[in-house]
Amino acid sequence: MSIEALISVIAVIIAAVLSPLVAHWLMDKKRTPTKSKKASSGSLIGSIDYNIHSKWINDLNKLFEEKFKIFGITDIEPELIDDGMLDLELNEKKLSVKYKQNLSNDTLHAILCNDPIWSDRPIVFRYKKVFYSGIKAMRFAGKKPRILSANAIIFCDDKKELYLQRRSDDIATYPGGLHTFGGAFLATEPKRRAPDDGRSLVTTAEREVREETNLKFNWPTGPMLVAQETATGFIQLVLLGVNLSRAEVDSKRGNWEGDIVTAEYSNIEKIILSESQNWVPSGRGHLLAWLALGAPNATLGSLSEIKKPKQIFEEIVKKLV
Repeated sequence: MSIEALISVIAVIIAAVLSPLVAHWLMDKKRTPTKSKKASSGSLIGSIDYNIHSKWINDLNKLFEEKFKIFGITDIEPELIDDGMLDLELNEKKLSVKYKQNLSNDTLHAILCNDPIWSDRPIVFRYKKVFYSGIKAMRFAGKKPRILSANAIIFCDDKKELYLQRRSDDIATYPGGLHTFGGAFLATEPKRRAPDDGRSLVTTAEREVREETNLKFNWPTGPMLVAQETATGFIQLVLLGVNLSRAEVDSKRGNWEGDIVTAEYSNIEKIILSESQNWVPSGRGHLLAWLALGAPNATLGSLSEIKKPKQIFEEIVKKLV
């Protein structure tokens, strides 16, 4: 047998032995489940720092203590899982029936019922549904239900203006306070056709801004703050920076929930520091987080002719401590 023939025979034998092994390895690879992605320490996407252990997060959590707590920053909308209706305690059920009689619109909300892993991407929120009358009964009993909600920071680079809400005196929480725009997630009602937010907190933010300002937008992508207004229990997803055009903001108007307050970019530091503004702690925290990240979606340098957003953040925190 020639050397060429011998080499051909050996090649055939090797192929016959290795082919099943390679095929088996590929099948195992295909069956291996993909692990959920976590925000790595110091992870950067674009120019945004998504590290949940960032110094600025720790600084803000110390500043606000028991009033407002940041869990992290994400670029992926949380996944919502509906676990059915919440079973109220007997005294809460009785009280909710009384509250329901005085409510013209007893909307269905969502109470967080799991302890999420805040570094997951996406974060998973499992929730149980409860009507607003039930939430009022729970609050009367001294509870702080973790209500899923969403907010958005709205501004116009064309006019160098930031827009906030002066809450109505008729609002249940922080009446008269200065806040960002937002509100509670509307859950899907069983056996009843009523407007809801599907399973999207981004949809909640878009709807709330539309209701409270008459301004419409579709959130494409970007950094979102995940936090809790600990004084009330609200779990918040905050869209960090919605830039609208001059033509779009010209149609803005408030509603029964509050009036629109316009702040020029040059006055942002002053208005955040002002105690006379009666700030809702979480609203102030939203703006500080936005500045700490470099004011996402705002034109670079447009916030101040001299100071950069991160510098403004650092100076405000030093003065508030």
